[in-house]
Amino acid sequence: MTTLTMPRKSSARHHPQDATAPNSLSMTTHRFAKATAAGLLLASLAACGGGGGKAEPAGAPADSGGGGEATDKVDVKDFAFKPKSIKVKVGTTVTWTFSDSADHTVASVTGGSEIPQSPDLKGGKTFTHEFKTAGSFPYICTIHNSMTGTVVVTAA
Repeated sequence: MTTLTMPRKSSARHHPQDATAPNSLSMTTHRFAKATAAGLLLASLAACGGGGGKAEPAGAPADSGGGGEATDKVDVKDFAFKPKSIKVKVGTTVTWTFSDSADHTVASVTGGSEIPQSPDLKGGKTFTHEFKTAGSFPYICTIHNSMTGTVVVTAA
């Protein structure tokens, strides 16, 4: 068996004016690191959103940036909460209807009492909860943690 070894190109060959310039591999690595950092920064900024918040008439459906759809019903179907985010007023009882054949739950992401954990439900069963305080309440299916939703509760 024959092994062919290629000589490394010297950095002076690529940068004759500076024999101490980094080789092309480390330059590529450096550029990649800078591009990755810039991409992460842009992604982080995009995830933050504008958040300008606009007032909406009572009962009007919210747009995608306004905190959720104005409804008190969530369908748990196709391994998703639909709609993913809803907007209700203080004192509203939200109903989750479990339409899948697989078990799902509803529980507060923080583990707090703002949304108590439901039992495992499926096949048309429902779970309800009355929201007594204003705020944004993220929730999750504890069986399928990729399933998330949010209830945004506004003053009555």
